[in-house]
Amino acid sequence: HRRQLPSLRQKVLPRAPAMTILNIPDTVRASIYVVDDAPYLTELYTALLEAAGHHVRAFNDRAEALTALKVDRTSPDLLITDYCGRSLPIDWFLQQCLVIHPELIILMATGLDQSDLQFSRTRPDRFLLKPFSLEEFQKEVSAALAA
Repeated sequence: HRRQLPSLRQKVLPRAPAMTILNIPDTVRASIYVVDDAPYLTELYTALLEAAGHHVRAFNDRAEALTALKVDRTSPDLLITDYCGRSLPIDWFLQQCLVIHPELIILMATGLDQSDLQFSRTRPDRFLLKPFSLEEFQKEVSAALAA
């Protein structure tokens, strides 16, 4: 039986001004999809990004994220995803995301080194190696959005 952990939004990110959590300029507000099969990571990403003023949709299943991409009226500015996952092969998932939204920027946050990753058709625009610091996350998100 799992012990219920306190919400990351309540414990890790108390009510602090957004720019003290992620120092992203006020002019950059984006729509971001986060996809990771680990719920605690999507919750963390969501809390950090929303605190910086971004609109975030989080998914723990690639198939659900792909369905949402198909029905959303506007394209997200950024997709943050992991290499590993239980649903849909990553290469097919990335390819389909770009078929739906060709201008979508993809940031891959993964515990695997880039040299270990295999892609046959579609490569992410940026990589972030887990574990990472808040500063590294901020830097990669900012760089991805600036691309």
